[in-house]
Amino acid sequence: MKQIGAIENEKVGVYRIKKYPVTDVKTIQVLLLAILHLRERAYYEIAELSSVPQVFPFEFNVSYEWLHDSDLFTLSNFGGKVVLTLD
Repeated sequence: MKQIGAIENEKVGVYRIKKYPVTDVKTIQVLLLAILHLRERAYYEIAELSSVPQVFPFEFNVSYEWLHDSDLFTLSNFGGKVVLTLD
């Protein structure tokens, strides 16, 4: 992790996570598609997308509107919550 710049050494035995903010729409789409194609879960709540371990060390935000307007993703209702599934 240190070699790819995902963590930085603060002092001996103490590391700090170095997040990389992502704002490019296409890059966020690729990250979300990768998460969904791993098929570890059938759906993801919108609020948890940016904290899924598979996107480490990237940091991004998505909105309901952005996902709704996308042709790549499907929003569904599961257990009273809006969730993201692959089309």
